[in-house]
Amino acid sequence: MIYFYMKGDEIVMTVIKLPKWTEKIPNKNEMYADFWIGTSLIKMQEYNKKSEVYTARYSMSFKEFEDKVLSSKKESIREWDDYVIWKGIEEARSLWSARYKELRKCAI
Repeated sequence: MIYFYMKGDEIVMTVIKLPKWTEKIPNKNEMYADFWIGTSLIKMQEYNKKSEVYTARYSMSFKEFEDKVLSSKKESIREWDDYVIWKGIEEARSLWSARYKELRKCAI
């Protein structure tokens, strides 16, 4: 199987040698779709768990925390560090959630 992915602005091609038993699968497209659906679900759940750490730490949602940090008159380095990390987590969670929903629509 040949797999393409983006690395920065470059398209990278990787050849993946699948186990022999996959040759007997009648619908390989379904297997690939299931793989990507499963991968996106796992990634989405991974970022949900990471987000829950910050939700518990600050007893508020990301949006509430973002509003607090951005409107604060006094800058807290720890809160800004957590804000940057949490924002990245939320962006990744949103990305994988969108990918999961898109793949579910394309499922065979």
